[in-house]
Amino acid sequence: FVLERYLEDFIVSNFDVIFKKKLRIYEDSEGNDGQQYTTDIGPIDILAISPESDRFVVIELKKGRSSDVVVGQILRYMGWVKKNLCKDGQSVEGLIICRDSDPKLAFALEMTSNINLRFYTVSFKLSESL
Repeated sequence: FVLERYLEDFIVSNFDVIFKKKLRIYEDSEGNDGQQYTTDIGPIDILAISPESDRFVVIELKKGRSSDVVVGQILRYMGWVKKNLCKDGQSVEGLIICRDSDPKLAFALEMTSNINLRFYTVSFKLSESL
């Protein structure tokens, strides 16, 4: 994916398959969905919720940004969700999605237990017509 927006659109379009229906894209009471969810501290790439545990999941895509920026950004969004959306003991977790392993990011995430890291791969195949 050349641009983060294409990756984001792909993930949102295939959300149920990618997350095996364990997460769903959040929708607030005003009908705003969780893709580029607007906050007063910036847009969250994807805001999801777990139907099973009722926890929020802030999903950030790491495309062309330094590890320190991504970690600070996801923590900021998680704090905003905790303060503004969580109710009655709800929790919030983070998920960073990136293409390649990044030792700096891995070290930063060693110090937190509520942010997960996942890597994506892209596959493209052409077949001859029969």
